[in-house]
Amino acid sequence: MLIADEGMTVYLIPRKFDLLIENVNFFTSFETLCGFVKCKVEPAYKALKYEEFYKRVQAGVSLKDSEFNMIKEDLI
Repeated sequence: MLIADEGMTVYLIPRKFDLLIENVNFFTSFETLCGFVKCKVEPAYKALKYEEFYKRVQAGVSLKDSEFNMIKEDLI
């Protein structure tokens, strides 16, 4: 959850933790939202390709549109 505009704006960013994703070599913390990818080991960093990272984030970290919409509707 990010709070901005002196508390007038709240951003909820639902994500899945990297500990729950099988064989993931990078962390799924807030930094990835900002474009900063942290790998868990140096060989993973050296082998990491954008396309593979994108696929892994979409498949393992991001929520499906239906899941996100359900959370959004519940909050609104």
